Amino acid sequence: MTEKERMYSSIVEYNKVLMEGTEDLFRGRLDSHFIDCDPEKRILTLAYDMTSWASNYRGVTHGGMIASTFDQCMGILAYWCAGEMVCQTVNMMITYLKPVPLDCRLVIESTCSSSGKTLGNFTAKAWVEGAEDVIVATATSTFYARR
Repeated sequence: MTEKERMYSSIVEYNKVLMEGTEDLFRGRLDSHFIDCDPEKRILTLAYDMTSWASNYRGVTHGGMIASTFDQCMGILAYWCAGEMVCQTVNMMITYLKPVPLDCRLVIESTCSSSGKTLGNFTAKAWVEGAEDVIVATATSTFYARR
């Protein structure tokens, strides 16, 4: 098994565990779709369907939904980078650049900038599928892995 196949398997299995029994919970609506991963560059790309339930009062995707997708995508990458250890979000900063329409697929690409014994730093960018050249939001985050 290649390192990319191992990373893919680990991420898909961890995501299944995260989603078990969450049909009635908020995180149960954050069903991610695997797009790609690169273990050498420590990059993970996932996509999320933004539907009407994610709407804010202006009829576009609620910022909290976007924040949650960033947190989940970077958190799954943090899990892999920490040697398959569950990590907690220490902080996260998001910059919203453009509104995200409803009924679209939001793509999140997260990258591990650094990873130590207990803390990992991550960046991410988001775009609407089909418009890869238009970044709609960016994020940075630190995750803690309890050893």
